[in-house]
Amino acid sequence: MKTLSTPEPFLRWAGGKRQLVHILRSELPKDISDRTYVEPFLGAGSLFFDVQPSEAILSDANESLIATYRQIKRSPKEVLLYLRKLIASHSSDHYYRVRKLYNSNARTSPEQAARFIYLNKTCFNGIFRVNVRGEFNVPKGSKEFVSAPSDDQLEAIRKALRRAKLNPCDYRQTLAAATERWFVYLDPPYPALNGTAYFTHYTADRFHNDQQKLLADECRRLHNLGALFLLSNADLPEIRKLYSGFRIESIPVRRYISCKGERLRVSELLIKNYE
Repeated sequence: MKTLSTPEPFLRWAGGKRQLVHILRSELPKDISDRTYVEPFLGAGSLFFDVQPSEAILSDANESLIATYRQIKRSPKEVLLYLRKLIASHSSDHYYRVRKLYNSNARTSPEQAARFIYLNKTCFNGIFRVNVRGEFNVPKGSKEFVSAPSDDQLEAIRKALRRAKLNPCDYRQTLAAATERWFVYLDPPYPALNGTAYFTHYTADRFHNDQQKLLADECRRLHNLGALFLLSNADLPEIRKLYSGFRIESIPVRRYISCKGERLRVSELLIKNYE
């Protein structure tokens, strides 16, 4: 049963797995506790916080995201203090002032981490999208009332992160160090279902369809090493073809899949290389 000391994801994340954690948990290998848990597309970290592994390597190409986790790991009280101040002044004008300040401040600090969390909680659909200059450009969402994590919740998050290495890097840099004792959960930006996808705008470099093939190649390399992997992706013929030979399961989900905020039922794939 969840308690105040149980870490929970504190970010809204497009494509996040908060609602699918119970399914993902059932797909984990039986020896998960004996393996190093690795997640190279961390996002909101829903599965990581649920598993609470004793040893983890967490990474993401979004440097601001990793910087935010690092600040919570180091200075949770300071982050929470600034976040509560930002939330207390929430309004449309305030949102855009904070967004401008966030984009003009590259320095890692508890204040910048608080800005990241505030913008995440109040922007449109929890999307993290940047332009080609790397500037966060998501408009304000409809939420007028937002809340910060409690002291106990943030402390539980800090304790979970304390057991993890946090690296801001491309997934291939993380996977280059793979060993047979790794369990890797991969939740990459999905290819577009209908010609429009927020997930490709995740970093200034984007994540285009050619990256999907490179990722599949990396998964085959992991398999040949003896490492175990579980991957989530869109249920598309080209994705099924890329992972032919592995175990593939389709699951129904509800997703925002267009810029109009349409929430439709679609199917996603769970792909793994173990029983």
